[in-house]
Amino acid sequence: MAKHWPFFSAHLRSVEIALAKASIDVTRAYSDLAAESGCEGIAEIDELISTEFERTKRVVLALTDQHRLLESIPWLARSIEVRNLYVDPLNAIQIELLRRARSIGQTDLPPGDVLGDALRRSVQAVASGMRTTG
Repeated sequence: MAKHWPFFSAHLRSVEIALAKASIDVTRAYSDLAAESGCEGIAEIDELISTEFERTKRVVLALTDQHRLLESIPWLARSIEVRNLYVDPLNAIQIELLRRARSIGQTDLPPGDVLGDALRRSVQAVASGMRTTG
């Protein structure tokens, strides 16, 4: 199907790109923040996400006969790698800003609030860097 059905091939390529853009390390950092806030069950959810990510990655690599994601599109793999050099630190900044907002008991910071404005800008920056809603 991957070789002879254009719809399936295109869908498989979309999944491969989504996997290549995803970062389990960043996901884990946000999960750790949620756990610090007392979110119950987050460790199990994080483990499920990691497990399913790896399982999906293995299947996609097998179906596309590749050893690494985007092996057949090296320019895109490099583009994502370079993008992550900028987006990963933005995620780290956002996590720290969220941690600070929670430490002072603020979750709905009004416009004009320095921390609130920084948080909103961090959301915009991550979304812009990822070229999605984040």
